Order: sequence, then structure tokens, then C-alpha cells
Amino acid sequence: MGEWANGEWRMANGSQSVGNDFYSPIRPFAHSPIRPFVYFQEKKYATDQT
Repeated sequence: MGEWANGEWRMANGSQSVGNDFYSPIRPFAHSPIRPFVYFQEKKYATDQT
């Protein structure tokens, strides 16, 4: 599991999810107008992966 910090999703180990195989497909949209959608998707995925 991880958490949001400074506007970025961080994994439990403290590293950012950028480059993570699971998150990378949606990361390019993180700062786009669909940010809220991406936020909920990442939270959902994170929950599914826990």
C-alpha cells in the first residue's frame, strides 16, 4: 500500500510509483484534467493490490 504525499502517489517503501509497471500506464495522465479520475483509479488499484 502507499499514500498521497505532495500530490504524488508514494509506495509504502517511500519511492514514487513513477516507472512502476502497474502504475506507469496511467501516470502520464496524472497532471491532466482527468486527475480526479486517475486519483480514484490509483486508489482503487492500490486497494486491489493490498
